Amino acid sequence: MKRLFILAVTAAVLVWAAPSFALVDGEVFGGYNFGGEYRGVGLQDSYSINGGDYGARAHLTGGFLIVDYGLGGYFQQRPLDFDVASKSYTLVNTNYGFDGFLRLGLIPIVKPYLRAGLSIADYNEAKGNSQTRSETKYFNSYYTGIGVGLTLPVPVVTLMVYGEYLYNHQIYTGKLTGNTFNLGISLGI
Repeated sequence: MKRLFILAVTAAVLVWAAPSFALVDGEVFGGYNFGGEYRGVGLQDSYSINGGDYGARAHLTGGFLIVDYGLGGYFQQRPLDFDVASKSYTLVNTNYGFDGFLRLGLIPIVKPYLRAGLSIADYNEAKGNSQTRSETKYFNSYYTGIGVGLTLPVPVVTLMVYGEYLYNHQIYTGKLTGNTFNLGISLGI
């Protein structure tokens, strides 16, 4: 009898804590890239690079017990500013690729998660000093990060507001790294 009671309580907790996930979700986000570093080919020094960040993601989602997951695609653009020899430059970095997340649903409203992405295509355009240079590369950057979302009590759909930290790494005629903090909203149906 005691085993049956423990089994029933465990099953009830798992069912209660099971995520209420959507079949698909879409996200829009914006943030700021800070603490970035750019080291170009032929440049002796590395340069501090900072700027805005915005984009969108979409996923096919699922869940098992207390975990939600999603696999899909993303678009991200970062206009990043840096100075070389007292001249200002802007590097506009545009990425398209795969994105995935693994979200823990122990607490019904608060959803901590892990996120990772791999670019399919990176388009970079550097502007400054009356010059423009562009380059497209494939499968040469990734990001990883952590975040937390707050689900809002909305009927029929899953609505979540979230904040996340991402570490970005890219090879672009040298190396481009950065830290990004994003705020966003996710809508799942």
